[in-house]
Amino acid sequence: MCARKSASCASAAAAARGDAPTAPSMRKAKKTIRLPTLEEIEAIEGRLPGPYKLLVWLMAGCGLRIGEACAVTLQQFDFEAGLIYVDRQITRDGEDEEPGTAVQKAITKGRGRAHCVRHLKWRDVDEGRAVPLPPSIAAEVREHVWLYGTFHVGEALNRLPGDYLFCNVGRTNILMYSLVDRLWRKAEQDAGITRTIPRTGCATSSPRPDCPRAYR
Repeated sequence: MCARKSASCASAAAAARGDAPTAPSMRKAKKTIRLPTLEEIEAIEGRLPGPYKLLVWLMAGCGLRIGEACAVTLQQFDFEAGLIYVDRQITRDGEDEEPGTAVQKAITKGRGRAHCVRHLKWRDVDEGRAVPLPPSIAAEVREHVWLYGTFHVGEALNRLPGDYLFCNVGRTNILMYSLVDRLWRKAEQDAGITRTIPRTGCATSSPRPDCPRAYR
């Protein structure tokens, strides 16, 4: 007993001095995400179709995540206060209607789940965050609404009501990830960007310091 206790004390003392060998960490190294450069942001924005250009500046200029940017409504903006109240996002974890066929039953899980406009994850209902809205981005929003209007959504399954800034090409439904992904990848290809920029790569917790539209 005394021998074990002495050995334990000796090990503790060695660890305190920094002499004891340490076990290798079992944690995986965090993946480093390199934010796109200003040139890459402008190149992608310049090659997206007109109705979807604003997505880039809401992410790069206001720090919104892709799901939050896709779900932005006109009601979330306070132009006088210079704020956008972020309280919703588009996800692929919506409730499915009762499946009636074998195919419908097969797509009720995983990536086949219904698209959903929902309140922000990990926050209470009606709880969101106020994000600064730079004057230049506010001007972009007003121009977007003047050029393309809004897409009205009422109360429905997997939906939150509001006048959405983005919708699908046919203006029959909300904007879905598959369309954003396809347009984004084509813009990268047309711009000659060889590395894949994740759609979350433009988003930060605050406006990009090198984004001119965020500080004009």
